[in-house]
Amino acid sequence: MKAWTGSPEITLADEFGKYTVNVTSRIVFGIAPENSAEVGMDLHRDLSTVFSVLGSRFVSSFQYWRYFRLPKDRRVDDALENLKLYIDKMILQSKKRTASEIELRSILDAFINIKDHDNPKIRLSENEIFSNLMTLVLAGEDTTANLMIWAMYHIGCHPEVKSALEREAIEFRRLGKTFSVDKPFEFLPVAGRVIQESLRSRSPTPFLMFTALEDTEIEGVSVPKGEKVILLTRRAQLLDSGSKDLKAFDPARVLDDSDDDQISISKNRAFGGGARICPGRSMALVESAMLLQRIFERFDFQLKDTGIPTEEFAFVMRPLESIRAHLKPHKGSGK
Repeated sequence: MKAWTGSPEITLADEFGKYTVNVTSRIVFGIAPENSAEVGMDLHRDLSTVFSVLGSRFVSSFQYWRYFRLPKDRRVDDALENLKLYIDKMILQSKKRTASEIELRSILDAFINIKDHDNPKIRLSENEIFSNLMTLVLAGEDTTANLMIWAMYHIGCHPEVKSALEREAIEFRRLGKTFSVDKPFEFLPVAGRVIQESLRSRSPTPFLMFTALEDTEIEGVSVPKGEKVILLTRRAQLLDSGSKDLKAFDPARVLDDSDDDQISISKNRAFGGGARICPGRSMALVESAMLLQRIFERFDFQLKDTGIPTEEFAFVMRPLESIRAHLKPHKGSGK
């Protein structure tokens, strides 16, 4: 964020992508890639390469890559190999660290700690450790980054929301408040409504995929055991007949469950629900709370262009065009 002070203009996708890579890497691996620009940028670049091609494969009617490779597929192969080498390196470092230290610094340390557990139900194999780490790295970057991109786009189009966020962020710091994993928006209610409304209206994950475990029926449609089911969660959140103009961005509609004509937090399905709720939900919300508070405490944020961006599906829903913004430090905000 210090680097933004002297930047006349930033590209949100680049900056938020690096931010989420840094946070994810710190939590999952116990390191801070921002201390090594080369490592951080490599991770961000490789993840972006993987996501862009996975999205196109997901909607492809023919799985050609199983038979031959195009240049873009070879780039994905290289990016995945880079990610594998990086994760292998982190695993080796964690094994050395946990062998001499009692304190666990990261999720990876916790995995290594139970690798040879006496209880086979808890024990993790090398392959399970690697697979879970790859899932955490892939899931922790692009989704949160694009959530923040859409949130900042909406804020830039609504000056009254931006002003409220600035007042809230400055007051948060003045009172010496801190962030809570359980309630990240406890002292930032405006920011919480902005994030929830962004998740509702522009969720980076517009659908969820399931497999039927038994023969069932949904709204009169038979679903046999083993059938794949895609739930269009974003569309459902835009078609709720209980509220008016659900395509418009309106943080004020995010209230509580007592008002049936509003969109409550509990009805937001961007992270799924029940036993299949996204395990990174808390991390994504804390990241969002921290970023909003720090940006609006320190900077006057202005979009370069408030035109409506075109969306594309690249494993997540993201703006096709780069969204750029100007950040001007508030007087007396420091660096």
